[in-house]
Amino acid sequence: MDETSDEMLRDLRRVDKRALVFTPFGLGGPISPANAARFQSASIARAQLVDAVPEVVRANFERARLLHLYGILQYEFFSLAPGQALLVLEGALRLRFIEHYGYTIPILRKGVEGM
Repeated sequence: MDETSDEMLRDLRRVDKRALVFTPFGLGGPISPANAARFQSASIARAQLVDAVPEVVRANFERARLLHLYGILQYEFFSLAPGQALLVLEGALRLRFIEHYGYTIPILRKGVEGM
C-alpha cells in the first residue's frame, strides 16, 4: 500500500468530533471515541428482529444499524440511518405483500383480474 492509501485509510477511521457530544446523559461532552462507540451501539441495541424475519430483511436492517454506528466517523450518517431504517421497513412490507399473493401481484381492471 502506498503512502496516499495509508493516509486515506487514516482519514476514513478518524472520528468526527461532532459525534462525541452525545452522551448517556444528553448533550455534553466531548466523550472519548470508545465511549461514543459504546453509547451509540447501546442506543440501538434494543432494536431486535424476531427469528421469523427473512434474511434479506435482516441484512438490510443490519446495514441501517451499521450506518448509524458509522455516524461516529461521519456525523451526517446519523441523519441517513433513520431513512435507511424506513427503507428496510418498506422492503419488509413489500416482501410480505408479494408472499401473500403467491409472488404474483393481482391487477384488477373494472373488477376483473388481468395483466
